[in-house]
Amino acid sequence: MPLTPDDYATLEVAHAVFHDLPKQWARNRDDAIEPTLSEAETPLDEPGRQHIRAKLVETLRSPKAYPVTFSPHPSAVSNSVREYVNQARSTVADFVERSRLYAQELFALQGAVMSAGLLCVVSCNVNRRAALGLIKIEREEGAQLELSGAAGARTFTLAMLDNLVFTKNTKLFKAGLFAKVGPEADSIAATASDIQLGSMAHYWLEFLGCQKEREARVETKAFFEALVQEVNRAEDLNALEKYSVYEALLVEMRSRRRAINTQQFIREHVPAAIQDKIRTRLREGGVANHFDKDNIKRSLRRKILRTEHDIHVIVPQDSDDRVEVEEDFLTVRDTIVRVGRDS
Repeated sequence: MPLTPDDYATLEVAHAVFHDLPKQWARNRDDAIEPTLSEAETPLDEPGRQHIRAKLVETLRSPKAYPVTFSPHPSAVSNSVREYVNQARSTVADFVERSRLYAQELFALQGAVMSAGLLCVVSCNVNRRAALGLIKIEREEGAQLELSGAAGARTFTLAMLDNLVFTKNTKLFKAGLFAKVGPEADSIAATASDIQLGSMAHYWLEFLGCQKEREARVETKAFFEALVQEVNRAEDLNALEKYSVYEALLVEMRSRRRAINTQQFIREHVPAAIQDKIRTRLREGGVANHFDKDNIKRSLRRKILRTEHDIHVIVPQDSDDRVEVEEDFLTVRDTIVRVGRDS
């Protein structure tokens, strides 16, 4: 079940913990590079809470966010998240301990090629129900981070993080949000995002113990069919406008781009008169704003045009230039080589 903009509008941050995950490339037999783990939550004032909230929501509402579900092969993180959001009551100490587990798991998974970063774990609520957010944040390679506070309660303070996290230029690499949406134990909605890649990093999904809600093939087919159906139903569009959208859709599907940004496609190729209808149809069909594109070229080798008088014109992909479509007529420029029933 995907989270919606209405859900994000209700998100409130209660607690946050930051852990420092250095780059592992320098690790060798003599060097033991380990993450620097907080022992307590970071004290937050209201501006701090609002900034974390804004960064989290901004990332999860980006075109590179995907609805996700728990994988059949759970991770230590997904098991812990399930427990946490299903608790009748939770303590800050429990939240901090879980966050340390998450940091250790991510550090072990991200490997030597991944950049240094901070893992921010956020205890929050959505629609007044328990929720948990995880954010991987950009970190300057040479920046010196030190825990402060008494032994057993050391943490990163806002003063320490101000120049690294609470700036307009901060880049959030990856994020995930899990929110309780009903009384049942498995009634948890989740979204994950990855702004570094055109598609979701495998290790990030593995870390979260999640999988994308739908396969690329299913998502691509749902997008294509919903758009074609809505364009054909639109009484506000003339024949040439419908054909232009169809042409743009075929170009997008046949392109080498690995992913589709549905909102960008709508803005650039769909007439304003039906943009809202298309967005509603995609939202109702559960189509993500951004998804990996499946290679469906096999099913798009031919363009199919149907006229008002039920004349069907089938155009092979390499013969597009032989068919001219205008508002009131269709022209086919080709030589007939056979007549009668096809065999």
